Amino acid sequence: MTASTQGLRKAITLRYAVALYVSSVLGSGVLVLPGLAAQLAGPGSLIAWVLLSIVSYPFAYTFASLSARKPEAGGIYSFTKEGFGLRIATVTGWLFALWFITGGPAVMLIAASYVAYAFPMSRAETFVVAGAIIFSVFVVNYRGIVVSNKVQLAVVVSIVALLLATVISSSYLVRL
Repeated sequence: MTASTQGLRKAITLRYAVALYVSSVLGSGVLVLPGLAAQLAGPGSLIAWVLLSIVSYPFAYTFASLSARKPEAGGIYSFTKEGFGLRIATVTGWLFALWFITGGPAVMLIAASYVAYAFPMSRAETFVVAGAIIFSVFVVNYRGIVVSNKVQLAVVVSIVALLLATVISSSYLVRL
């Protein structure tokens, strides 16, 4: 049963859309970049994250509007095909697929290295943890959009809470 014969279900409510937006703004860089950004920009790095959130809003709004106007399962591929034609859409689709094939596992390996830092383990064990994370993501996605939404929301709330706790607890160290 395809999306066109069944019809697309509207399963992403506002709170899940906000979680999706926040996670895309924070991105995988939240695992790697805060330390580097703080080293380079000091307290200004926090301002940069806030500005990035504000500046990226029009981009997110554009995708939300496109999705509302043309509710297809193709996402960015469909939008690119409509605006720029089949050739550019095909390239976009392949680049998107390439990111999932290479970028996703790389991010999971970074996450696993954080676990390895907290709980010392060998390099092989770190790869096993990364594999377990990838498998967990697969299981969540296999369960469907409703489960994925709930997990996404829980992860985003946890990350934002951790970031806020870190900023607040270390704010006394900031020298302007």
